[in-house]
Amino acid sequence: MPPVKVKPNSRDMIHIGAIIVTYHPDFDLLRQQLVMLSDQVSDMLIVDNTGYDMVNSWVKLQAIPGVAVFANSKNLGLGAAHNIGIDWAKTKGYKYVLLLDQDSIPERDMVFQLMHALILLEKEGKNVSAVGPLCRDMKSGASFPFRRFGWFNTRRIFCDGKRDLIAVDFLITSGSLIPLKALTTTGGMNEDLFIDHVDTDWFLRAACLGMRPWGVCNAYMRHTLGEVSHRLWFFGWRSFFHNKPFRYYYIFRNSIIIWQKSYAPIKWISGDIVRVAALALSVVLFGPNRFVCVRMILSGIADGLRRKGGKQRTL
Repeated sequence: MPPVKVKPNSRDMIHIGAIIVTYHPDFDLLRQQLVMLSDQVSDMLIVDNTGYDMVNSWVKLQAIPGVAVFANSKNLGLGAAHNIGIDWAKTKGYKYVLLLDQDSIPERDMVFQLMHALILLEKEGKNVSAVGPLCRDMKSGASFPFRRFGWFNTRRIFCDGKRDLIAVDFLITSGSLIPLKALTTTGGMNEDLFIDHVDTDWFLRAACLGMRPWGVCNAYMRHTLGEVSHRLWFFGWRSFFHNKPFRYYYIFRNSIIIWQKSYAPIKWISGDIVRVAALALSVVLFGPNRFVCVRMILSGIADGLRRKGGKQRTL
């Protein structure tokens, strides 16, 4: 699709509610995020999984309008937090929700660009599940590509200056602008997955119903994906990021759970099998705390085969 030139229209923003999920957040980053969002959306809801009233107390001291906090008494996971926010948006009568992690900083016109792209796509008759921005690394400024599924891999799609809208197969949750009608049709986020693959699962379900996400090259967001620990060749060069040991439990368990779903396409499964196999190899060869991490991987595989979701019982 050729480049799209749009001008922000504040009237479109009255239909958008932003949902920000936090867990022991960096308050400097969180404040930057809220300030950037304050004139781009109607209201912001922070769903805090920290387990006590820390974020709520902090927000009360800030002079940022339109921010509310829903503080969970314990960590309910990413999917449950998103669903709390989605229910809030429905109650407020919004037509769209913007989902954000606590470590993402939108540019000043990001939401405007996403909104106009979504309106354009819908006018052209596209059945859109979500639109998402081009992410730039918080430290290096490097842009991350959008992705499409391929056999035994995922294809990287870069913004090349010739097009602003790119049809993709999935987006990261943070920065995704989603029509409420898509959430009504597809259903909310899968709370049993708790953390990893919550976004992948939702986009696969939406695709099964004929909806597709789009990347928007002229919408920008700074985002932290983690520190690259090493690169490994495994059916192509791959970069691996540091993870805390417990995350490997969810990564492997949730992949295996989704592989068994009727809406998971074989092409995606083939690529994800290669991805987690390469990840396991990288942990064994290079990972810190490798014995603990391997134990988490094996525990995740066992629970995945049993389709046992929810929070890991040993945490």
